[in-house]
Amino acid sequence: MKMDKMTRWPDNGKDKRHAVHGVHLFRTGLRMARWCCWVSCSLLDRQVRRNKHFEEEGGFTERLYRLRTENGVINPPARL
Repeated sequence: MKMDKMTRWPDNGKDKRHAVHGVHLFRTGLRMARWCCWVSCSLLDRQVRRNKHFEEEGGFTERLYRLRTENGVINPPARL
């Protein structure tokens, strides 16, 4: 039985298949990392767009208050 020089383990001819499998695992890892970056960037873009909308239109409570005061459901507080 031949011995591998680097690992000193028996060489049974399966090293090529293991190397190819390692390349596939590496590429799969790269694809997953790229996908995670894409997802995080798209979520950040969505958050930035909503922040602009929030600054222009206000939050939920502010919009609800505006609708209620426009429709006469509640009276706005008197200003001093």
